Amino acid sequence: MVLVQGLMEILEALLNLADVYADLWPLDDTARVLMRVLLHYSGAAAVGGDKNKFMIEFCDSVLRENACRAVELDPPLSFREAKERWMELAERTPAANQPTSSSQGHYQQQKGAAVQQGRRDGMTDGRAPRGGLAAKSRVCKFTVAGQAVPVCFQYNRGGCRRTAKGAGCDDGRGGTYAHVCNFWDTTANKFCLATHPRDGNH
Repeated sequence: MVLVQGLMEILEALLNLADVYADLWPLDDTARVLMRVLLHYSGAAAVGGDKNKFMIEFCDSVLRENACRAVELDPPLSFREAKERWMELAERTPAANQPTSSSQGHYQQQKGAAVQQGRRDGMTDGRAPRGGLAAKSRVCKFTVAGQAVPVCFQYNRGGCRRTAKGAGCDDGRGGTYAHVCNFWDTTANKFCLATHPRDGNH
């Protein structure tokens, strides 16, 4: 695993936070969950732009949400839920490998990247998986009114809780998302982009 510059410093800060939590709130494993997510995604290696800023923003957002959950006496985010928050943040961030634009209004990833991801996902013969989100941080976009907008991750995971806007949703912070399918078909080398969610249809 190649760790991006700055990841070790962030992990050290989280390790210090874990020590504090162990004394104050021993049942709260937020710091360890954050470290696991950062390592799972190789320190935002597939995310474009300022990777350190992305990781810090992700950690801050999870800590803020868990603070609100604590007030409501709800448990902190699990590892799976924290990964979903990562993907939601990645929706708004371009991938490190610049994708190519197509006339269908979506981004396509080069075949070589899919093959490399297939190896990372445990397929020893180098073949990419049949479908799904084969690349962990591939950004799926769809053209709405001449503008490429991210496809809603929540919509494709069983239900979007954002405010409806047109054929998609609005996060209330200026972000607009399209409600189309983000299933990645490695055979066709493109996203589905049909007007149905990925879950239950692929």
